[in-house]
Amino acid sequence: MNYRVWVLLLLWWMPGWALAGSCTVLIVGDSLSSGYGLAAGKSWVDLLDVRLKKAAPPQKNQQWRVINASVSGDTTQNGLQRLQPALERHHPQGVLIALGGNDALRGTPPAVIRQNLVTMIRQAKAAGAWAIGVTWGYHPHTDLSRAGADIIVGAPEDLREVALDLLSRNAR
Repeated sequence: MNYRVWVLLLLWWMPGWALAGSCTVLIVGDSLSSGYGLAAGKSWVDLLDVRLKKAAPPQKNQQWRVINASVSGDTTQNGLQRLQPALERHHPQGVLIALGGNDALRGTPPAVIRQNLVTMIRQAKAAGAWAIGVTWGYHPHTDLSRAGADIIVGAPEDLREVALDLLSRNAR
């Protein structure tokens, strides 16, 4: 199933956040999301934050808030330990999970990575948030799909397309 179908299902299934006055997105990732080695404000999360804030239609009084809870070097186990407190602190409408690369580099068994991701997705959904799994090519899409991710993104350019699609639909 391509991402456009996922986005349509996401918007149909969760109309409340699209019509709400604000939307908080929590990013839980590793160095790719934290911006390790980049100048301040240059990570893809920072750029997404700027893009969402620029695109928020003022007439609808929408406010986007992107919370970057990413830590360089994090594994899925680290993310799992930090997710529940972050959900309770920020009450996001959406959670974007971009972890797994460091697990793969450290030789973590795929079953452990998968279980950590499944647990994180379930925690996000139990908190009332939608979940987007970002693989960056590390995990089979079917595992994230079975885990209940609302959208699965395989590469940074796919994430850009998903974000732009969400913005264009939300601006109408």
